[in-house]
Amino acid sequence: MAKSHKIKQVIKSTEKTAVITKAMQVVSASKLPSALDRFKSTKPYADLAQHIMAHYSHASEHPFFQKRSDAKKTGLIILSSDRGLCGSLNLQLFKKALHHLQDQESSQQHVVLSVSGRKGLQFFSKHADILSSVESLSDKPKIQQLMPLITPMLDAYEEKELDRVYIAYNQFENTLTQTPTIRQILPLQEEPNVKKTTTYHHEQEANTILDMLLKNYIESTIYSCVTENIVSEQAARMIAMKNATDNANDIIADLNLTYNKIRQALITQEIAEISAGANQSTGETL
Repeated sequence: MAKSHKIKQVIKSTEKTAVITKAMQVVSASKLPSALDRFKSTKPYADLAQHIMAHYSHASEHPFFQKRSDAKKTGLIILSSDRGLCGSLNLQLFKKALHHLQDQESSQQHVVLSVSGRKGLQFFSKHADILSSVESLSDKPKIQQLMPLITPMLDAYEEKELDRVYIAYNQFENTLTQTPTIRQILPLQEEPNVKKTTTYHHEQEANTILDMLLKNYIESTIYSCVTENIVSEQAARMIAMKNATDNANDIIADLNLTYNKIRQALITQEIAEISAGANQSTGETL
């Protein structure tokens, strides 16, 4: 009887867990479409900015285009989540970022980090120098919220304290697949497939316009990566919570089967004891 009571307690506890994981799955599923729309909405602006940037890249002397062959110090922006329960999403990204850190250090390059998300900050504070960080981003982040992450990297690059800047994030392939990706932000790389036939006329000095344009382009690129990482997070959490709910339901089914077998065995034993007692009473009477 004690064993069946313990099983019943585990069943109730697992049912409560299944209710929580199911609720989290539903929440992530409801957030995913709007997060995906937000990410897609960043594309037209980013594509236009990239087209304009490509027009200047072949002739510009702007430092954002200049490659520094003797790189000694690089920056890495890492996008992670504030909360867990999203499968191996953060772990896979952290592994890729760590490999990047090891590759840079093996090439005698010191790496400094700008980290978004509490999980990333907790992990990388033990592995590298943190230049800046941002926590508690909403599901609908504003570019102003990201400036503490972006500005220190751009300033350090312009002052030649950094020779390259990369960003690590989860690229959204589909609901089931999110790929950890490291992308170079600075120096800007020329896109070979973008045509440069357009001629632009400037009301202000071209370099002033270009400096503003390039910074806006970098900011929009990083913002696009942030929105894509949020999409990946919601998709990963939805799938992880669905798997957790399914596993909890499987455990409940197995425990109910075990519980019913124990109950059946106890009932059978009680019937046998009653029958034996009845037979014994009948024998004594005779």
